[in-house]
Amino acid sequence: MINAVNLADVRAMRSYNLHKLEGNLKGKYSLYLGKENGFRLIIVPLNCEHEQWTEKDFDKICMNTQIVEIQEVSKHYE
Repeated sequence: MINAVNLADVRAMRSYNLHKLEGNLKGKYSLYLGKENGFRLIIVPLNCEHEQWTEKDFDKICMNTQIVEIQEVSKHYE
């Protein structure tokens, strides 16, 4: 992940399974940090003004996001 230029690069790494969250976590995204350990990272992609995107197109968000806010690291199923 160190070599990722934008969030699209992270999305291309299928082992992280970057995906949108829904419900009370709408606007946030999740990355798996390892299938064996069950940890996930919840992030909010930020635009160049360090604000949450108002854009809804996931592809555009990924292509244009270079900054993320980490909101939570947790063991997903506990």
